[in-house]
Amino acid sequence: DYSTARSAARLAAEAGVEHVALGYAGINSDPTYADSYILGYRRYLPQNAPRRYVRGTAIALGLRDGYRDTGRELKSFHGLGLGSLAQYPVLAAAFDNHTTITVDATSPLHDAVNDLVFYDENDWGNRVDVIEAAERVLAGEDELLISPFTRHLAEEFGHYPQQARDWWQNGYAGEVTRELLYPQAPLGSRLGVFASAPDGSTAVQARGRTAHNHWVCDLLSSEIPLEDRRDWGLAQIETLIQERKYSTRSGLIGAQAILEAAEP
Repeated sequence: DYSTARSAARLAAEAGVEHVALGYAGINSDPTYADSYILGYRRYLPQNAPRRYVRGTAIALGLRDGYRDTGRELKSFHGLGLGSLAQYPVLAAAFDNHTTITVDATSPLHDAVNDLVFYDENDWGNRVDVIEAAERVLAGEDELLISPFTRHLAEEFGHYPQQARDWWQNGYAGEVTRELLYPQAPLGSRLGVFASAPDGSTAVQARGRTAHNHWVCDLLSSEIPLEDRRDWGLAQIETLIQERKYSTRSGLIGAQAILEAAEP
């Protein structure tokens, strides 16, 4: 929590530690919700929020304030296993400008391979599985999920949005299914970037999704400014609150409340 993180940061700073890594696996695996947090005293959230957002935000602020207490600078912070792109702005708003923030996670790999998910670089990394991606193309989107890696998949396996739409509108009425995106199926053969199959025959597409997801993580992290990060982070959090679904939205509302209650 905030208090233990602040105490640990003071000890680390007094020992001359300038670089800190925090493992997020335990924090992010907690499925429970919280209605309050302690920042000097117990405070109540505007609504129940996933505890992983509450705890992650409070710990980041505790680390920052522990270093402030000693008058020493935390030069870098690494979020080990920070799997949620929506939490990037939280870290930006929590730490001082002089702290370099880096993150890594295996979730881009798991999402790509297990859930067949692309991160949408135009929607702050929102998850788009191959079925939704195909549905968006069929609805008229041609410029979808453009990265060096999706472009490579398009060159390697073919990507023909208009042909897919013609087939869909003229010969098929129904939902997009995983089977329709098998490589030899009518839709999968026209939308090769999104082709998938259960027998491992689409390993190249899986690697392409993985690379694309890491690319999006890097792209978004590069948008975090070096100066005035707190204002930028709070503004980005507010934007995501308006756009995200319930769990992420409620988590960000909780993080926003904690950040605004803390000393700037």
